[in-house]
Amino acid sequence: MSSLAQNINMDHSHRSRIWDMGASQHLQHTANSKLSVAQSVKSEKNSFFATMDKTQRPINSTFLLQFLLPAYDNKGKPVTLDVFEPQDIENISFGVNGLHPKSHFNTIWDLVGVGLFLYFCWYIPIVICFNDDFSILDETKFSIAMSAIYILDSIVFMLTPTPSLSSTLMYSFSEYEAMRPNISDWIKECVKKNLVVEIVTSLPLDVFAAGWRYRNVLLLFRVFRLYRLPRMTSRCAYIKRSYLAFDAFLGMSLSKLFPYLIAMVYFIHLNACSMYYLGRETGFVAWDVQYLETEKHTFLDYYSFTLYHSIGNMFPLSFLPQTLIEQFVSVFFIFFAAVLYAMFVGAMSSATMSVNPGGRLYVQKMEELSDYVKWKNLSPATEEKLFRYFETKYRGKHFDEDQLLMEMNESLRAEISLQNTRALIEQVPFLRREEHDGRDEIFLGRLATALRAQYYVVGDFITKQGDSGTDMFFILSGKVDVIVNNRKVVTLFDGAYIGEVALITKVLRTATVQATNPSVLYRLTYHDFHVILEEFADMRAKIALLAAEREKTYVK
Repeated sequence: MSSLAQNINMDHSHRSRIWDMGASQHLQHTANSKLSVAQSVKSEKNSFFATMDKTQRPINSTFLLQFLLPAYDNKGKPVTLDVFEPQDIENISFGVNGLHPKSHFNTIWDLVGVGLFLYFCWYIPIVICFNDDFSILDETKFSIAMSAIYILDSIVFMLTPTPSLSSTLMYSFSEYEAMRPNISDWIKECVKKNLVVEIVTSLPLDVFAAGWRYRNVLLLFRVFRLYRLPRMTSRCAYIKRSYLAFDAFLGMSLSKLFPYLIAMVYFIHLNACSMYYLGRETGFVAWDVQYLETEKHTFLDYYSFTLYHSIGNMFPLSFLPQTLIEQFVSVFFIFFAAVLYAMFVGAMSSATMSVNPGGRLYVQKMEELSDYVKWKNLSPATEEKLFRYFETKYRGKHFDEDQLLMEMNESLRAEISLQNTRALIEQVPFLRREEHDGRDEIFLGRLATALRAQYYVVGDFITKQGDSGTDMFFILSGKVDVIVNNRKVVTLFDGAYIGEVALITKVLRTATVQATNPSVLYRLTYHDFHVILEEFADMRAKIALLAAEREKTYVK
């Protein structure tokens, strides 16, 4: 076991797959064996290394924390190592996992890379169109520097396995990590799909063709590297946090307009540069009519002139009518262009409304929640929990799952319900039916359709010690702490279950269970379970026998 895993294993080494909350004797036996460990576990702060002296940290811990582990979540907030199980940390290696897309290193690299890409794409048109006449910068050094940065970016890209995710869904850590390919498969995929683009955009083709008149035009190949820009901006925590801070400051989601505004500015810039380039290639025909003494102007003079007219290509500003007929014709075209533009915007709006309806409903739901929080004047802590709850529940999509399931037939409903719950149910020994009479799958389907998803955020209580209990819970994803007499005795993760005795006999809860990460659990009630047992006499007898054994245990 690696030294890093050993440092954090104290808190998780006693992970329990089955936590019997109904049998008090079993609980006390387990608690006695765990309390000594729980007492020695320090409170989890910002990092597992926070309480360690730098000289005591493992040699590879810095590389692991900075390069191989995620440092931020989907909203750009810092995360700690306690979201992982010890064996996950232990099994991480660069040779298998590569660099993590959301590591400290990649987050900083994405931020710097976005800035450099935008800088290069701003100067490439200037170099192509103006540099031969005004010598704005050393083209060879500019091209070589760009090649060096692009080669480094290609190396980082090849060493960072990244899952293919939907831009409209929110993913948990476990889902994100499960979808990441290993580094060997990722490199093969990159070579197959991206190698040509990576090579062409990295080579200084204009330097190789130094004697050719149109060598600068070869710089346009560098622009193809922008295909990487959406992925870099979407996963960079600093950019996400800036967007969220901007929206919070204004009280509305205007950060979505930034990409369009930047694209518009770049379009105007490209139009201005190309206008000068075409004018130069055609000998500046008629330029002296609008722009006197063209031979005496500087680069900034020319650029400001073409920039103004490029804006005029988007809005009716450039052409200045002189005669009466020209004025009428100009008015006609302005109104006609406005009608066409309105039709275009309407068509685009209609197309946009038909795309991702679940995502739009989710945004609307979150905006309603924001208004509700302001109306109720809730505390910031409660507001944060509310938003995290709905993020955990809907994950970027809003739909009525219960209504959708009710519209399906029983067979299809059972099949869908079993997709996520079969493995959870089969882990509970007394829920296994193995009569091989053709009804085993029916019993499993009945249980699956009776389960109801429950969502919990950090700090939520699933059960409380001393409370009456009639429900059993299955942990689909997340992390919960089991607390006895105000002391944490065990931590449970995906696939564990709690409160199974409540299905057999009604007893008081013997422990408190609290969510320490956003968690999704399935709930099976005592009533629903015993309704199902009415159809299966053998399982009813099996549960009755278990209940009798429990009663004998309590009597003793």
